[in-house]
Amino acid sequence: GVAEAQPAKAPRPGCEWAAAEERAHEELDARLEGRPETPSAALREQSLPEVRGAELVGVFERLQALGMPPQEAAATANKFAPQLRELGDMGFEDWLQAARLLEKY
Repeated sequence: GVAEAQPAKAPRPGCEWAAAEERAHEELDARLEGRPETPSAALREQSLPEVRGAELVGVFERLQALGMPPQEAAATANKFAPQLRELGDMGFEDWLQAARLLEKY
């Protein structure tokens, strides 16, 4: 004979919540442990390419042209050149404001 399919059992009331809570705890543990499959771990792994030489000079000159004093422009370029370049590539052109925000956060 052909085996008859068994109807699916309805989950017990509250089981869905217990399962969801367990999944949430597992995901939190994974994030806290920095496992590679978590969004937090992925964010930590992202890094911007280093800016050196002529590119670094270009960032410095741009900051100066926007009105930043030379010593501050040099320190800011050394500290935030990759971030400023990335922001510029995305269309954020107010590097003076961006530098203040990068310093703050």
